[in-house]
Amino acid sequence: MNIKKIIKWSIFILFIIYAAWKFLATGNKPSEKLQNINFSNEKEKVASAKKKVQSETYTCPLHYEIIVDEPGICPKCGKTLVPKAD
Repeated sequence: MNIKKIIKWSIFILFIIYAAWKFLATGNKPSEKLQNINFSNEKEKVASAKKKVQSETYTCPLHYEIIVDEPGICPKCGKTLVPKAD
């Protein structure tokens, strides 16, 4: 064998070893990756968004199916809409 073939085969073998190591090192282990993610900031954002939506939602005291984003009157009975409570 000449030196060029040896170098080509060495590079090829090193590439195969590296690819196998990367595949086996990361593999199919998404649970380990997800354990290191901190979701507390996202939970706070969701909670504040829910609170904001709930505080800006109005309903009729007699017709709970009427839900609107701004105060006004109920289209069914004409009563004033009140802020929606949980």
